[in-house]
Amino acid sequence: MNKQAKQSESTDPATERILDMRGLWWIPLLIVLAVGAMLVRLLLPVAEQGLDGNPNDSLQLADYGFDLQHCLVQPESLVSSGLVRDQIHSLHEPPVVSASEVPAINKNERRLYHRKFIVSGDRVIGVSLNGEQRAYQINILNYHEIVNDTIAGVPIAVVYSPLCDSATVFRREVSGAVREFGSSGLLINSNIVMYDRQAELADSSLWSQLQFRAVAGPAAQQGLELELLPTVLTHWGDWVRRHPDTTLMARETGEPRDYNSNPYLRYQALGKLRFPVSPLPPEGGLELMDRVIAVRQSGSWHVYSFADIASAAGDQGSVVSEGLQFDYIPYSNTLDPPGVVVSDLQGNYIESVSTMWFAWYSMYPDTSLSSL
Repeated sequence: MNKQAKQSESTDPATERILDMRGLWWIPLLIVLAVGAMLVRLLLPVAEQGLDGNPNDSLQLADYGFDLQHCLVQPESLVSSGLVRDQIHSLHEPPVVSASEVPAINKNERRLYHRKFIVSGDRVIGVSLNGEQRAYQINILNYHEIVNDTIAGVPIAVVYSPLCDSATVFRREVSGAVREFGSSGLLINSNIVMYDRQAELADSSLWSQLQFRAVAGPAAQQGLELELLPTVLTHWGDWVRRHPDTTLMARETGEPRDYNSNPYLRYQALGKLRFPVSPLPPEGGLELMDRVIAVRQSGSWHVYSFADIASAAGDQGSVVSEGLQFDYIPYSNTLDPPGVVVSDLQGNYIESVSTMWFAWYSMYPDTSLSSL
């Protein structure tokens, strides 16, 4: 074979493709490793939050050490989440940034970590008080659930219960004392139970988020209730459009968390409850995890399904009923669900609670859905 023929054979395209494919054996391995890393990222936070395995095997009610002498609920309704007291760390007056700083922060985080601090479709709990506004990311609240903060000089507690997607803001001054709330590690109907931190645990009380009251301890003996403040659960893009001068809770919480992951995504997608709930809504109506919003009007609660609001709002995205305006905030470019903002006709937010149908019904079984 002459030299030209040998050169032609060594550069045959088919031969080169075979050699190239043999040299790319590492690509399938890389894909397997990448998929494994994604699964670990998804499932590890779930395990850390007590959603893996049977959460009730290790801890009993007595292990938490709270005074239950003045319990206003059946003790058996207080269920261990599988986590000890304060294992979910509440935040206390975390740092904030202004909305005007967000684009620069997003640009820097994208450069350093290939992610953004917050995008328009991320959900936030928004608070407007005495002319001051602040937003709290659900991405962060998934891991901390309670933020003890102060806005416009008013001590507040921002409380989010991921197991039932319920968002509330309370005034922390109760009966003349400013209280700091933490996670008790207990649940009622899959809803967070807080406790107020006292020098002695025996002096602490348990508080139910969706019952808006103390349910055990000295505060329950006094019949103390929580003052609910007007709150909205919406998307960041919607909130900052309404309040361009808002501040926003910063990511620097002091904990090495990946706040861009959602440890409850699989739980919510499956739609299967992990803890005892009683009573359950009757079958044939809304699904257990369908989202509703409860609105307080003239001292009474009226509950509307997100689906009904979306249908009534139509393409305009808004509907007026009984002197209230319901704005439907649809899905955006994230996996976060839609939001509903309720205000009076002057644009003032009113007392409302966004949550899942099973959670509200289990606390208030006499509830019937209202229509628009």
